[in-house]
Amino acid sequence: MFKNLLVRVLGRVKIGDPRGDDTIMGSLIDERAADEVMQAIESAVKLEERLLFGGKRLGLTYAEPALIEFTNKEAMKKTTLYNKLAPIALIMSFKDT
Repeated sequence: MFKNLLVRVLGRVKIGDPRGDDTIMGSLIDERAADEVMQAIESAVKLEERLLFGGKRLGLTYAEPALIEFTNKEAMKKTTLYNKLAPIALIMSFKDT
């Protein structure tokens, strides 16, 4: 299943100094940006959307990549995640008609 594969891939993301050869993801631009990312994730969880992976703060300006599954398109729009540059992937299931 795609979700499981994505969770496994995100779990392998090396976070750290962007000058490191094995680093995949560096820090956010500043502490305020990290605060906003954490607030956005909390907002989605409060709307009862599923945090499938990550979402933890790893220091002043670092955050784990997060994977959030939305079940409601309107809830997705209500969160501060919508159109945000952040280490957050949003997914939503749909039926092909």
